[in-house]
Amino acid sequence: MQSVKTISDQALTEQERHLVEQAQAVAVLKPMRVTLVANSFIATTSAAFLWHDTPDPNIVVWLGLVTLSNLLRLASIPWLARMAQQPGMGRRVLTILTGSAFAGGILWSTIALLGSGIGTEGNHGLIVFVLAGISAGAVIQSNACARPPMGMSFPALTAAVLGLLSQGTFTGLVIVLNLVLFLIMLTRASLHNEAAFVRTEIARIRSADLAASLQVANHKLERLANTDPMTGLRNRATFNVDVADAIDTHVPAALLLLDLDRFKQINDTFGHNAGDIVLKTFAARLQAVTHQEDRVSRLGGDEFAVVLLGENALERACALASLMLDAACEPIDIEGRQIVVATSIGIAHAPQHARSPKALYESADTALYAAKQQGRQRVCVYESAMSEQMERRRIIEFYFQRALERDLIDVLFQPQRLLHNEKIVGFEALPHWKVPKIGLIGQAEMVEAAAALGLSEELTRHVARRAALLAHRLEQFGHTDIAVSFNVTAAELKSYAVDAMLLDVVTLAGVAPSRLTVEVPEQAMLVAEDARDRLMALSKVGFRLAIDRFGGAHVTIGQLAGLPIDHLKIDREFLAGLATSPEKQMVIGAFVGIARALSATIMADGIAAQDHTEALRLLGCRIGQGSFYDAPLSAKKALDRLTEATSAGAAPIRGNA
Repeated sequence: MQSVKTISDQALTEQERHLVEQAQAVAVLKPMRVTLVANSFIATTSAAFLWHDTPDPNIVVWLGLVTLSNLLRLASIPWLARMAQQPGMGRRVLTILTGSAFAGGILWSTIALLGSGIGTEGNHGLIVFVLAGISAGAVIQSNACARPPMGMSFPALTAAVLGLLSQGTFTGLVIVLNLVLFLIMLTRASLHNEAAFVRTEIARIRSADLAASLQVANHKLERLANTDPMTGLRNRATFNVDVADAIDTHVPAALLLLDLDRFKQINDTFGHNAGDIVLKTFAARLQAVTHQEDRVSRLGGDEFAVVLLGENALERACALASLMLDAACEPIDIEGRQIVVATSIGIAHAPQHARSPKALYESADTALYAAKQQGRQRVCVYESAMSEQMERRRIIEFYFQRALERDLIDVLFQPQRLLHNEKIVGFEALPHWKVPKIGLIGQAEMVEAAAALGLSEELTRHVARRAALLAHRLEQFGHTDIAVSFNVTAAELKSYAVDAMLLDVVTLAGVAPSRLTVEVPEQAMLVAEDARDRLMALSKVGFRLAIDRFGGAHVTIGQLAGLPIDHLKIDREFLAGLATSPEKQMVIGAFVGIARALSATIMADGIAAQDHTEALRLLGCRIGQGSFYDAPLSAKKALDRLTEATSAGAAPIRGNA
């Protein structure tokens, strides 16, 4: 059988070797106290028997040495036990134990010289019996390692063999042969026991390692199952459990839903690596402003959630939302470029706003949508009226595609007039739709529905086709100087080839591109990376260009320079209180100056009162449109209105029908 030193042949690692040797040392030490007590008892009775047979002072000396040896070995047990617990010290302990056992065996071997000795017929039976007995006992008591019991047995049995051989008798020779066989059997049994112990210990160690590995793997799997791998935050599955637990235990809870404003544009502009950096940075900032007991999750994409628990959860949520807005706006450095992101936040409370996990999420999502509708970078707490708005949006989206396919969306045209004489110089095409169960909805809601359903191109094509048909009719009536405008969103400039689609529209309608004006929101210059290229492509094929809602997105003149812009259309928010606001008058005066610098015409939208007209005209604005002059008209009524105005010699003809 193999000893522990050859166990490494079975692919035993160094760490496993140390652990096996440590286990061997502990196992050998465990019965050692009992073994030494028994050893002392046997030594005492043997000495008494020998003394009775032949009184000899050496017997007392021998007994004293054996007793002293056993006492020293007993005293060393605690020290050896502590040493055995130290990493890599098992082998040293086994070596010490083997040495002390060998010393004990040497002492026991001298018993053959005591009294009348083993050489006489009277004593050799007892001495051989005692030496064989303690040898067998050593092997029985120490089955973890062969060296200590063999260290004890070999000198003891060797002394017996030599003593018997010295007799030179046949009986002694027979006993010697039996002792040699006994020694071989003891050696074999001891090695077999050690090998079995080592195999068992290796199996135990490897089982423990496997169990530990499985535990680590399970922990990793659990972490993967419950954690977002990119940010380290809780994931949607854990979020669902958090919300469900709060509802089920009736603990007041506030839910904050957040997403990053225009995150897709960051991804499209700077790449997905930049987007990942933004997500990780935002997640770290969320953790920095929340407490350990707050549950922060990433639900996917750029959507995050925070669950707060406790009686004052709603108040804490509102305070936390303010911190989150500030934290989100801190610039993020990406390859030397400073990127500024913002977040919108919706808040809902259970049980105040909802009594189920689904309702709580939907309420917070509704509030988040309201925050975006208010201009983004806002915080909204759920109100019941918001659910009505969500239901309204759901109904609009439900009917929208069918209405578009069946040509149920009408297009009306609002005249654009010169402010000094109210002459009609253009029309703006505006989609007009009455939704079942709701009624008339505005252009903004239609644009949102189209974007949500992926039908923006179809809606714009529909409006542009109607605009082109009106332009064709205007040509037939001789109004070749009047253009018809329509809107294209910033998202459309990025998502498809607007110029190719519009060129197809005018070709089918039989009109020149110059008869149509494409109105693009000022915001497109900031969020659409290739907006300039798209606008240049539109101008190149002949379309006129207008920057809509000018002044609201704070585009610099440098960003507009070089673009073939025909009109700058002032954002209607600047018209409120214009007649009495020197600040707004100065701003519009500056806009007029920018338009002149760009060789463009300044226009105003949303004129609702006479004082708007007078103030705008005095500030240098040439063209305007709004309810003060005309409501949007059908194509037929738009032509009629133009005919009436022409017949009247450009006299002020206004009306809502």
